[in-house]
Amino acid sequence: MMARRIRIANRTPRAAQSGSVLVELAAILPILIGLSLCTLEFASALSEYRSVVNQARIATRYLSTKAPGEGHEQARCLAINGIESGAPCGGTPIRRGFSDATVVIQDASNAPATHRAQAAGSASSPVVVNLVTVQISNYEHPLVTGTLVSGMIGDRVAITFSPIRVTMRQAL
Repeated sequence: MMARRIRIANRTPRAAQSGSVLVELAAILPILIGLSLCTLEFASALSEYRSVVNQARIATRYLSTKAPGEGHEQARCLAINGIESGAPCGGTPIRRGFSDATVVIQDASNAPATHRAQAAGSASSPVVVNLVTVQISNYEHPLVTGTLVSGMIGDRVAITFSPIRVTMRQAL
């Protein structure tokens, strides 16, 4: 009889403890899920940003091989669609949100004060080069969890990146 009372007494704290573990889990689980979703969004946004930078580099590299004033429309197609095609630029944008992005191209033909005959190199051996710049702006990265958290953060379900600029030397 005494042994039975000891067993019953030992069970009571375990039952109470398992209930407290469940309460602790209920308190911590939303925080862990929130951190996981934030990590997912950050990784997705970082990947998209790198993709936009790479598209700007590809378009700038293409223009660096052309004479000033040539290839602007093809470079826009490369930046948005990833393919070099003539006017009008057709195809599906590489990234969601790219269709609304603005691509601005500057070279010696349309920005002579900043891109024509720029001095480069050292003072002892100066070199004159033309520059070409591709800027992608107004790109909105749609949030992966946007539909889940749209009510919590308002109606905004996208992140707008700051303008991305890439400048290279252009063929003279």
